[in-house]
Amino acid sequence: MIFTVAMVFLPLTTFFTCQYFFSSPLVSGGAAAAAANVVLIAYIVAAFSESTPEEGEESKKDR
Repeated sequence: MIFTVAMVFLPLTTFFTCQYFFSSPLVSGGAAAAAANVVLIAYIVAAFSESTPEEGEESKKDR
């Protein structure tokens, strides 16, 4: 859920914040794309760092 909210609001916030400080839409768009990539990389890292059940810890349903 947190990654969904971050993927929506972080690039938008970054875009309009950069638009306020810089007049170039290219800079704002690039910063927003970079922010989206940061969220995506954070999601991938979180997904890979999740613990998975070991072979001996499987439940009866998994058998």
